[in-house]
Amino acid sequence: MRSGNVLFLTIIGTIIIGAGTAILVQAKEEEIVIKPIEIPYGKNINAAVIEKQLEKQGIKDVKIIKGKIEPEKIGEYSLTLQLTKEDNEIFEKVVKIDVTDEVPPEITVKKVEIEAGSNFNLTDYVDVIDNADGDLTGIITYKPVDTKDLGEQKLEIASTDYSGNKTNKKIILSVIDTTKPTLNVTDEKINFGAKFNAMENSSATDLIDGNLTSEMQVTGTVYPNTAGTYTLLYTVSDKSGNKVEKERNVIVEAAPVADNVEPEATNENANETNPETDTSSDVNSEAEAVTPAPISNPDPIAPPAPSYAPMTIYVGGSAIPYQNGGQGTGQSIIDNAPVASTWGGAAIQSGSDGLNTHIIGHNPGVFSALFNVGIGSQVTITDGNGTPTNYTINRVYEVNDNAVGVRDGVDYWDQMIGIGGGERVTFQTCENDNVNWVYEAVS
Repeated sequence: MRSGNVLFLTIIGTIIIGAGTAILVQAKEEEIVIKPIEIPYGKNINAAVIEKQLEKQGIKDVKIIKGKIEPEKIGEYSLTLQLTKEDNEIFEKVVKIDVTDEVPPEITVKKVEIEAGSNFNLTDYVDVIDNADGDLTGIITYKPVDTKDLGEQKLEIASTDYSGNKTNKKIILSVIDTTKPTLNVTDEKINFGAKFNAMENSSATDLIDGNLTSEMQVTGTVYPNTAGTYTLLYTVSDKSGNKVEKERNVIVEAAPVADNVEPEATNENANETNPETDTSSDVNSEAEAVTPAPISNPDPIAPPAPSYAPMTIYVGGSAIPYQNGGQGTGQSIIDNAPVASTWGGAAIQSGSDGLNTHIIGHNPGVFSALFNVGIGSQVTITDGNGTPTNYTINRVYEVNDNAVGVRDGVDYWDQMIGIGGGERVTFQTCENDNVNWVYEAVS
């Protein structure tokens, strides 16, 4: 083709000039631009999609001759294309295909109603499904929930899939209290005429409201000067209206009976003489008077002392064996046997060293018995020789795993783990993975 003085040639192959002279000319392929193509996860691609991109570049037909994509597998793929130009020229070109995911996960929330003080696991109430990654319920994020804060709470949850697509959702959860308080009352025997106070040796505790002993109501009367069995009815309600009742039997023992010594009987005729047989008229026949012995009042017999096993904690109606593990082995001991163990304070429990001993045990487990007692309850602990020491619980509170008070934010570490404060013990058991109950008792 000639244009003015310029000749434009499109040459493919070899040109022969003259005899035996050959020139190899490489044809210049017109540049075809194919941009990388993104397709959504789960959707396929065909030649028509690529052809539409190239229709303005003089391409009339596109065929995929090599390569394959997996629409449900995120990543980059290469396809080899056979392109046909409008002048029927055919050549090959490679195109990049990216399978991408831009769809965030979907969060579905059920009604969230939590029992106060229980362990809260959001996955029990939420489903998170992603179009590409499937079930993502186990990797949701949210701030901790205070399950002792009654009422409605707002909670924002989030989930991010493996492609970085994030979903946020705000939910409302309700913390309710349907758990009844615990009444700590036990049957009792008292001596005839002894004083009796129905509020002594009894207590009431609630998981949310704490010590409810002052709120207890007692129905019934005990008459210490009348032997018999009396039944008292204890009642208490927490602030949520949960009510509990428990009966307590009080036995007034009979009054002691004195051992009266009867006087020796006398025979009024013992010294009378038989006139027919009596041969000694000089014998004094006057009967000698008999003086009765005085009535004796023996001292009352003391009941036998209770028998205790060595290295045992008697609390809440349970006898719990313990070991002197200390901080070195205390945790291992309770993890491998149904016993309690010393941990902080004095490593060896003694009722006469004037020190604090910190004792741990599992709940559920041997220290579940602690939830049957409260302030004012009695605890007896024996040492290795079986010598008992009596303690009275005077304080109950909750701490986190760093010994910081759940309700007041006070650091109780030294109070719990230190040896000071006189002859006392500190019991610790878990409520859940984050909260521990602490019972302090003094001798």
